[in-house]
Amino acid sequence: MIEALTWLFSSALSANRVPMVAMRDLATARDRWLLTVLTLGTVWLANAGLLWLALIGLWHLCRWRDQSLHASLLLWVGIGATWALIRNVPAEWFILITWAWLAGAAWQAFLCIRSAIKDDWSMIKRPSLGHRTKGSLGSPVLTAFYFTLTAPFAPWWFWPVLAPGFYATCSWSALIGLGAALVWLAPQTGLPLAASGLAVALAWWWSPTLRGQRLLEWTPRGDSVDGWRARWVVTRLLVVEWWHGGHRWLGHGPGSASKAVRLWSSRQGMELPNGEAHNDPLQVLYEMGLVGVLALIAFVAPILLHLRVGDPWAAAWLAGAVLSLGHWPWRHPVLGLMLLVISARLV
Repeated sequence: MIEALTWLFSSALSANRVPMVAMRDLATARDRWLLTVLTLGTVWLANAGLLWLALIGLWHLCRWRDQSLHASLLLWVGIGATWALIRNVPAEWFILITWAWLAGAAWQAFLCIRSAIKDDWSMIKRPSLGHRTKGSLGSPVLTAFYFTLTAPFAPWWFWPVLAPGFYATCSWSALIGLGAALVWLAPQTGLPLAASGLAVALAWWWSPTLRGQRLLEWTPRGDSVDGWRARWVVTRLLVVEWWHGGHRWLGHGPGSASKAVRLWSSRQGMELPNGEAHNDPLQVLYEMGLVGVLALIAFVAPILLHLRVGDPWAAAWLAGAVLSLGHWPWRHPVLGLMLLVISARLV
Protein backbone atom coordinates (compact mmCIF):
# COMPACT_ATOMS: atom_id res chain seq x y z
CA MET A 1 0.00 0.00 0.00
CA ILE A 2 2.69 2.49 0.96
CA GLU A 3 4.58 1.67 -2.23
CA ALA A 4 1.50 2.39 -4.33
CA LEU A 5 0.89 5.71 -2.58
CA THR A 6 4.53 6.71 -3.03
CA TRP A 7 4.32 5.88 -6.74
CA LEU A 8 1.11 7.92 -7.04
CA PHE A 9 2.52 11.00 -5.35
CA SER A 10 5.82 10.76 -7.26
CA SER A 11 3.94 10.62 -10.53
CA ALA A 12 1.92 13.70 -9.61
CA LEU A 13 4.92 15.97 -8.87
CA SER A 14 4.08 18.29 -11.75
CA ALA A 15 0.72 19.06 -10.10
CA ASN A 16 2.53 21.04 -7.37
CA ARG A 17 1.98 24.47 -8.92
CA VAL A 18 4.22 27.50 -8.35
CA PRO A 19 2.30 30.41 -9.95
CA MET A 20 5.11 32.93 -9.39
CA VAL A 21 8.73 32.83 -8.25
CA ALA A 22 7.89 34.52 -4.94
CA MET A 23 8.68 33.51 -1.39
CA ARG A 24 5.03 32.92 -0.54
CA ASP A 25 4.34 30.65 -3.52
CA LEU A 26 7.60 28.75 -3.05
CA ALA A 27 6.83 28.23 0.66
CA THR A 28 3.34 26.99 -0.22
CA ALA A 29 4.78 24.47 -2.69
CA ARG A 30 7.28 23.28 -0.09
CA ASP A 31 4.47 22.88 2.43
CA ARG A 32 2.58 20.66 -0.05
CA TRP A 33 5.68 18.50 -0.37
CA LEU A 34 6.14 18.29 3.40
CA LEU A 35 2.47 17.42 3.91
CA THR A 36 2.76 14.71 1.26
CA VAL A 37 5.80 13.21 2.95
CA LEU A 38 4.08 13.51 6.32
CA THR A 39 1.01 11.73 4.97
CA LEU A 40 3.09 8.88 3.57
CA GLY A 41 5.09 8.69 6.79
CA THR A 42 1.93 8.56 8.90
CA VAL A 43 0.53 5.71 6.82
CA TRP A 44 3.85 3.85 6.98
CA LEU A 45 4.10 4.28 10.78
CA ALA A 46 0.59 2.97 11.28
CA ASN A 47 1.34 0.00 9.01
CA ALA A 48 4.58 -0.66 10.95
CA GLY A 49 2.74 -0.82 14.27
CA LEU A 50 4.00 2.53 15.60
CA LEU A 51 0.51 3.81 16.28
CA TRP A 52 1.64 6.52 18.72
CA LEU A 53 3.94 8.11 16.15
CA ALA A 54 1.26 7.74 13.46
CA LEU A 55 -1.18 9.66 15.69
CA ILE A 56 1.45 12.38 16.18
CA GLY A 57 1.77 12.59 12.40
CA LEU A 58 -2.02 12.76 12.07
CA TRP A 59 -2.13 15.58 14.61
CA HIS A 60 0.38 17.62 12.59
CA LEU A 61 -1.58 16.97 9.41
CA CYS A 62 -4.85 18.11 10.98
CA ARG A 63 -3.36 21.20 12.60
CA TRP A 64 -1.04 22.31 9.78
CA ARG A 65 -1.73 25.89 8.71
CA ASP A 66 1.72 27.33 7.98
CA GLN A 67 5.40 26.89 8.78
CA SER A 68 4.87 27.50 12.51
CA LEU A 69 4.71 23.71 13.05
CA HIS A 70 8.13 23.08 11.48
CA ALA A 71 9.93 23.12 14.86
CA SER A 72 7.41 20.74 16.42
CA LEU A 73 7.57 18.39 13.44
CA LEU A 74 11.38 18.38 13.48
CA LEU A 75 11.36 17.54 17.20
CA TRP A 76 9.02 14.60 16.70
CA VAL A 77 11.05 13.36 13.73
CA GLY A 78 14.05 13.36 16.06
CA ILE A 79 12.11 11.46 18.71
CA GLY A 80 10.99 8.87 16.18
CA ALA A 81 14.51 8.46 14.79
CA THR A 82 15.92 8.10 18.32
CA TRP A 83 13.30 5.46 19.10
CA ALA A 84 14.22 3.49 15.98
CA LEU A 85 17.94 3.69 16.82
CA ILE A 86 17.41 2.55 20.41
CA ARG A 87 15.23 -0.36 19.33
CA ASN A 88 18.16 -1.66 17.26
CA VAL A 89 20.68 -1.57 20.12
CA PRO A 90 21.73 -5.13 21.10
CA ALA A 91 20.16 -6.22 24.40
CA GLU A 92 23.50 -6.85 26.10
CA TRP A 93 24.58 -3.25 25.50
CA PHE A 94 21.89 -1.90 27.82
CA ILE A 95 23.96 -3.08 30.78
CA LEU A 96 26.73 -0.74 29.64
CA ILE A 97 24.18 2.07 29.32
CA THR A 98 23.08 1.65 32.94
CA TRP A 99 26.68 1.74 34.17
CA ALA A 100 27.26 4.91 32.16
CA TRP A 101 24.18 6.42 33.82
CA LEU A 102 25.48 5.42 37.25
CA ALA A 103 28.82 7.05 36.45
CA GLY A 104 26.85 10.16 35.52
CA ALA A 105 25.01 9.98 38.85
CA ALA A 106 28.33 9.83 40.70
CA TRP A 107 29.49 12.92 38.80
CA GLN A 108 26.28 14.80 39.56
CA ALA A 109 26.59 13.89 43.26
CA PHE A 110 30.17 15.16 43.25
CA LEU A 111 29.09 18.46 41.67
CA CYS A 112 26.34 18.87 44.28
CA ILE A 113 28.67 18.19 47.21
CA ARG A 114 31.39 20.46 45.81
CA SER A 115 28.86 23.25 45.37
CA ALA A 116 27.59 22.81 48.92
CA ILE A 117 31.15 23.13 50.25
CA LYS A 118 32.72 25.77 48.02
CA ASP A 119 29.90 28.14 47.01
CA ASP A 120 29.16 31.31 48.95
CA TRP A 121 25.93 30.81 50.92
CA SER A 122 26.11 34.01 52.98
CA MET A 123 23.00 35.32 51.22
CA ILE A 124 20.92 32.51 52.75
CA LYS A 125 19.78 33.69 56.16
CA ARG A 126 17.74 30.62 57.11
CA PRO A 127 19.80 28.23 59.24
CA SER A 128 19.82 24.72 57.80
CA LEU A 129 21.73 21.47 57.88
CA GLY A 130 23.37 21.91 54.50
CA HIS A 131 22.42 23.88 51.40
CA ARG A 132 20.34 22.89 48.40
CA THR A 133 22.52 22.52 45.33
CA LYS A 134 22.30 21.29 41.76
CA GLY A 135 24.49 19.40 39.35
CA SER A 136 24.66 20.23 35.65
CA LEU A 137 21.01 19.53 34.76
CA GLY A 138 19.55 22.95 35.42
CA SER A 139 17.97 22.75 38.88
CA PRO A 140 18.12 20.77 42.14
CA VAL A 141 14.83 19.07 41.33
CA LEU A 142 15.92 17.87 37.88
CA THR A 143 19.23 16.65 39.26
CA ALA A 144 17.32 14.75 41.95
CA PHE A 145 15.16 13.19 39.23
CA TYR A 146 18.33 11.91 37.56
CA PHE A 147 19.27 10.18 40.83
CA THR A 148 15.76 8.70 41.01
CA LEU A 149 15.89 7.26 37.49
CA THR A 150 19.32 5.70 38.03
CA ALA A 151 18.64 4.38 41.55
CA PRO A 152 16.85 1.14 40.44
CA PHE A 153 20.03 0.07 38.60
CA ALA A 154 22.38 0.81 41.51
CA PRO A 155 23.99 -2.06 43.46
CA TRP A 156 23.87 -1.81 47.25
CA TRP A 157 27.40 -0.45 47.49
CA PHE A 158 26.54 2.50 45.21
CA TRP A 159 23.88 3.91 47.54
CA PRO A 160 26.42 5.84 49.68
CA VAL A 161 27.10 7.80 46.47
CA LEU A 162 23.43 8.47 45.71
CA ALA A 163 22.38 9.34 49.27
CA PRO A 164 24.40 12.59 49.52
CA GLY A 165 23.09 13.59 46.11
CA PHE A 166 19.49 13.04 47.19
CA TYR A 167 20.11 15.07 50.36
CA ALA A 168 21.87 17.94 48.60
CA THR A 169 19.11 18.29 45.99
CA CYS A 170 16.37 17.61 48.57
CA SER A 171 13.32 17.11 46.33
CA TRP A 172 10.20 15.58 47.88
CA SER A 173 8.90 14.74 44.40
CA ALA A 174 12.09 12.80 43.63
CA LEU A 175 11.78 10.88 46.90
CA ILE A 176 8.16 9.97 46.11
CA GLY A 177 9.29 8.65 42.71
CA LEU A 178 12.13 6.77 44.41
CA GLY A 179 9.64 5.21 46.82
CA ALA A 180 7.51 3.99 43.91
CA ALA A 181 10.59 2.45 42.26
CA LEU A 182 11.70 0.72 45.46
CA VAL A 183 8.24 -0.74 46.10
CA TRP A 184 8.20 -2.14 42.56
CA LEU A 185 11.68 -3.59 42.98
CA ALA A 186 10.97 -5.07 46.43
CA PRO A 187 7.27 -5.06 47.43
CA GLN A 188 8.23 -5.86 51.04
CA THR A 189 9.57 -2.31 51.36
CA GLY A 190 6.09 -0.88 50.84
CA LEU A 191 5.07 -0.82 54.52
CA PRO A 192 8.31 0.73 55.86
CA LEU A 193 8.29 3.35 53.09
CA ALA A 194 4.64 4.19 53.73
CA ALA A 195 5.38 4.56 57.45
CA SER A 196 8.33 6.84 56.65
CA GLY A 197 6.18 8.98 54.38
CA LEU A 198 3.49 9.21 57.06
CA ALA A 199 6.11 10.24 59.62
CA VAL A 200 7.35 13.05 57.36
CA ALA A 201 3.77 14.22 56.72
CA LEU A 202 3.04 14.25 60.45
CA ALA A 203 6.27 16.14 61.12
CA TRP A 204 5.20 18.77 58.60
CA TRP A 205 1.62 19.00 59.97
CA TRP A 206 2.62 18.96 63.64
CA SER A 207 5.61 21.21 62.97
CA PRO A 208 7.69 20.65 66.11
CA THR A 209 10.40 23.24 66.54
CA LEU A 210 14.11 22.81 67.05
CA ARG A 211 16.02 25.85 68.32
CA GLY A 212 13.11 28.08 67.36
CA GLN A 213 12.68 26.75 63.81
CA ARG A 214 10.23 24.24 62.37
CA LEU A 215 11.80 20.80 62.15
CA LEU A 216 11.67 20.34 58.36
CA GLU A 217 12.94 23.89 57.86
CA TRP A 218 16.34 22.55 58.86
CA THR A 219 16.50 20.52 55.63
CA PRO A 220 18.19 22.14 52.61
CA ARG A 221 14.80 22.51 50.92
CA GLY A 222 12.75 23.81 53.84
CA ASP A 223 9.15 22.77 54.49
CA SER A 224 7.19 25.08 52.16
CA VAL A 225 4.51 23.43 50.01
CA ASP A 226 3.75 26.55 47.97
CA GLY A 227 5.22 24.88 44.88
CA TRP A 228 2.70 22.04 45.09
CA ARG A 229 -0.16 24.47 45.69
CA ALA A 230 0.88 26.45 42.63
CA ARG A 231 0.98 23.28 40.51
CA TRP A 232 -2.52 22.39 41.64
CA VAL A 233 -3.73 25.84 40.57
CA VAL A 234 -2.12 25.34 37.15
CA THR A 235 -3.71 21.90 36.84
CA ARG A 236 -7.21 23.28 37.44
CA LEU A 237 -6.68 26.21 35.09
CA LEU A 238 -5.37 24.04 32.25
CA VAL A 239 -8.24 21.56 32.51
CA VAL A 240 -10.87 24.32 32.55
CA GLU A 241 -9.26 26.22 29.68
CA TRP A 242 -8.87 23.04 27.61
CA TRP A 243 -12.54 22.16 28.12
CA HIS A 244 -13.90 25.64 27.40
CA GLY A 245 -11.29 26.84 24.92
CA GLY A 246 -12.82 25.18 21.86
CA HIS A 247 -9.79 23.02 21.02
CA ARG A 248 -10.64 19.71 22.66
CA TRP A 249 -9.51 17.43 19.83
CA LEU A 250 -6.33 19.15 18.62
CA GLY A 251 -5.42 21.31 21.62
CA HIS A 252 -4.00 24.83 21.60
CA GLY A 253 -0.73 24.00 19.86
CA PRO A 254 2.96 23.57 20.82
CA GLY A 255 4.16 25.95 23.52
CA SER A 256 0.67 27.23 24.31
CA ALA A 257 0.71 25.89 27.88
CA SER A 258 3.81 27.95 28.74
CA LYS A 259 2.20 31.12 27.38
CA ALA A 260 -1.04 30.42 29.23
CA VAL A 261 0.72 29.80 32.54
CA ARG A 262 2.67 33.07 32.24
CA LEU A 263 -0.59 34.92 31.55
CA TRP A 264 -2.42 33.33 34.48
CA SER A 265 0.54 33.93 36.78
CA SER A 266 0.02 37.69 36.44
CA ARG A 267 -3.53 37.30 37.77
CA GLN A 268 -2.89 35.01 40.73
CA GLY A 269 -1.99 35.77 44.30
CA MET A 270 0.97 33.40 44.10
CA GLU A 271 3.82 32.72 41.69
CA LEU A 272 2.92 29.90 39.29
CA PRO A 273 5.39 27.49 37.66
CA ASN A 274 7.07 29.26 34.76
CA GLY A 275 7.61 27.69 31.36
CA GLU A 276 5.94 24.31 31.81
CA ALA A 277 2.69 22.92 33.21
CA HIS A 278 4.62 20.62 35.60
CA ASN A 279 2.35 17.76 34.56
CA ASP A 280 3.39 16.09 31.32
CA PRO A 281 0.13 14.23 30.53
CA LEU A 282 -1.91 17.35 31.23
CA GLN A 283 0.36 19.46 29.04
CA VAL A 284 -0.16 16.95 26.22
CA LEU A 285 -3.93 17.30 26.69
CA TYR A 286 -3.79 21.09 26.63
CA GLU A 287 -1.40 21.47 23.71
CA MET A 288 -2.38 18.46 21.55
CA GLY A 289 -5.92 17.71 22.68
CA LEU A 290 -7.56 14.30 22.70
CA VAL A 291 -5.55 13.21 19.65
CA GLY A 292 -2.37 13.76 21.67
CA VAL A 293 -3.84 11.83 24.61
CA LEU A 294 -4.66 8.94 22.28
CA ALA A 295 -1.04 8.98 21.10
CA LEU A 296 0.09 8.95 24.73
CA ILE A 297 -2.14 5.97 25.49
CA ALA A 298 -0.86 4.15 22.40
CA PHE A 299 2.70 4.76 23.61
CA VAL A 300 2.10 3.70 27.22
CA ALA A 301 -0.15 0.65 26.69
CA PRO A 302 2.51 -1.74 25.25
CA ILE A 303 4.94 -0.70 27.99
CA LEU A 304 2.44 -1.50 30.74
CA LEU A 305 2.06 -5.00 29.33
CA HIS A 306 5.82 -5.57 29.76
CA LEU A 307 6.19 -4.33 33.34
CA ARG A 308 7.42 -7.07 35.67
CA VAL A 309 7.77 -6.77 39.44
CA GLY A 310 11.44 -6.73 40.43
CA ASP A 311 12.65 -5.52 37.02
CA PRO A 312 14.84 -2.40 37.48
CA TRP A 313 13.86 -1.10 34.03
CA ALA A 314 10.20 -1.30 34.96
CA ALA A 315 10.93 0.35 38.32
CA ALA A 316 12.76 3.23 36.61
CA TRP A 317 9.91 3.69 34.13
CA LEU A 318 7.30 3.77 36.92
CA ALA A 319 9.41 6.32 38.79
CA GLY A 320 9.46 8.47 35.66
CA ALA A 321 5.67 8.11 35.31
CA VAL A 322 5.20 9.29 38.90
CA LEU A 323 7.57 12.22 38.41
CA SER A 324 5.77 13.30 35.23
CA LEU A 325 2.58 13.91 37.22
CA GLY A 326 4.24 16.71 39.18
CA HIS A 327 6.95 17.98 36.86
CA TRP A 328 8.20 17.72 33.26
CA PRO A 329 10.95 15.05 33.07
CA TRP A 330 9.82 13.89 29.61
CA ARG A 331 10.51 17.37 28.22
CA HIS A 332 14.02 17.64 29.65
CA PRO A 333 16.73 16.90 27.04
CA VAL A 334 18.58 14.49 29.38
CA LEU A 335 15.79 12.96 31.47
CA GLY A 336 13.46 12.69 28.48
CA LEU A 337 16.03 10.73 26.47
CA MET A 338 16.68 8.47 29.47
CA LEU A 339 12.96 7.72 29.72
CA LEU A 340 12.80 7.11 25.97
CA VAL A 341 15.65 4.58 26.27
CA ILE A 342 13.94 2.89 29.23
CA SER A 343 10.65 2.72 27.33
CA ALA A 344 12.31 1.25 24.22
CA ARG A 345 14.09 -1.32 26.36
CA LEU A 346 10.83 -2.47 27.95
CA VAL A 347 8.96 -3.09 24.71
